[in-house]
Amino acid sequence: MKHILLVFTGGTIGSKAHQGVIDTDSDAGFKLVTLFRERFDHQSEIQFDVLSPVQLLSENLHPDAWRSIIEAINTQDLNRYDGIIVTHGTDTLAFSAALLGIYFNALSIPLLMVSSDLPLDDPHANGVNNFICAV
Repeated sequence: MKHILLVFTGGTIGSKAHQGVIDTDSDAGFKLVTLFRERFDHQSEIQFDVLSPVQLLSENLHPDAWRSIIEAINTQDLNRYDGIIVTHGTDTLAFSAALLGIYFNALSIPLLMVSSDLPLDDPHANGVNNFICAV
């Protein structure tokens, strides 16, 4: 069984659209896991531990949010995991990926970042497929 640390941070992959407005939703990350379990053939072979240190759209990202993400990951015994997946918005994904890549450069497990072009409720969203690829 693979054991993955899943870190929800918001972004479109962690959002819902309501009356034409996209905003973060605390249940959206769990919807991602539910959709993953419905679509991934070997889902019973994957165990997730979930953290949610921040919930914001990535265009609102600030250094304190990065600090919260890093601290949340650092509180875990990373030797227990086969990998880490951070869900994130697309607007500042490159900045966060660079920071986390530098900070966690000595990790012995993969750290992947996953995003979605649309909220998961949209049938055209690529977030679940992106997540399945990361897993």
